[in-house]
Amino acid sequence: MTFERTRRRTLAAAGGVILSASKRRDAYTLTCAGLCVLLAATTIIRAADWVVVLCVMAIAILVATYERLREPPHVPGVPILVVATLGLLVNLACMGLLHVGAAESLNVRGAYLEVLGDAVSSALVIVAGLVPA
Repeated sequence: MTFERTRRRTLAAAGGVILSASKRRDAYTLTCAGLCVLLAATTIIRAADWVVVLCVMAIAILVATYERLREPPHVPGVPILVVATLGLLVNLACMGLLHVGAAESLNVRGAYLEVLGDAVSSALVIVAGLVPA
């Protein structure tokens, strides 16, 4: 089988996976499906093909984002509160463990600041979960 023929078949398979995933109208599923197929075929896809594929995927994600912003899904507050509270507790525990070594090592300080950012995010998600819809 020639290189060009193999390349065309791989691109056709990638297109099929992307089209079948797009019927779910879920940007995450679409992106994952497309990337799985395309990453498996990286040896036979030229740079110009990547540009086209990534532009098509970006457009699909933008369309899905627009639809989601136009008609946002209902998100229940209680599960958000439970998960965010658990996340905050885990982050606080990690911060306690990393606080001792944060002054001694730059790597530990970076990890400490990362966990601190996650804790702030969890706290803000708890606030968002408390706001009535």
